[in-house]
Amino acid sequence: MPHEPGTPGDWLRYARSDLALARAPVSKEVLLEVLCFHAQQATEKALKAVLINRGMTAPWTHNLRTLLDLLPPDVAAPRGAMKPPP
Repeated sequence: MPHEPGTPGDWLRYARSDLALARAPVSKEVLLEVLCFHAQQATEKALKAVLINRGMTAPWTHNLRTLLDLLPPDVAAPRGAMKPPP
């Protein structure tokens, strides 16, 4: 996937695709790490959709903490979102 798929809707389409893969029934041969990867990718792309929707540039990062920290103050992070270490 190119770094800039385009509109927030494009980013959400990719996010939904990754989430569908993470949720899909799988055989025993599928590694948990692969499912976790797709769940992380879905979250990353959804956060980037929000940033782009707000007129911000989505940074070239896979770090969810970085993306959460960039959310505008009027956008509440999801309940249970990663909390910074004490």
